[in-house]
Amino acid sequence: MVGELAKGFQEFEVKPRSPWNYALKLDAREPAKSFELLVDAKTPPAHANPFDANTTPVKLVATARKLPQWGLAWNGVVAFDPPASPVRSDEPDERVTLVPYGSQDLRLTDFPVLGDPPPPPTKPLAFNFDDNTTTGWTWLGGGW
Repeated sequence: MVGELAKGFQEFEVKPRSPWNYALKLDAREPAKSFELLVDAKTPPAHANPFDANTTPVKLVATARKLPQWGLAWNGVVAFDPPASPVRSDEPDERVTLVPYGSQDLRLTDFPVLGDPPPPPTKPLAFNFDDNTTTGWTWLGGGW
């Protein structure tokens, strides 16, 4: 959707046309075996445009499952940060094709990985941030 809020300033809204919230199914011992490399032998790399998803000469295919609990942030415009791995999904396995980062208008660069999540904590977590100390805490993609 293209609109104009103020004269001379265009506004664009780009939304996904297909599901995007997937978790990858990876071989923990040999992650490279989880991907199939597709190389288009018909298009010489020197003549291919890697920034066009239809003509990029290299793609990866992986097995993944939709992750329905991973959705858009409160503003409905951007996705929440990917959930910390491992994650569980009861959705069926699907084969997904990944294209180079610059060949799409909407990009997903960080996928959660399927597996058995750790059990939930047995007691509540309490922490006092009054002294501005974060020792023992880990930053995970936008959240503690």
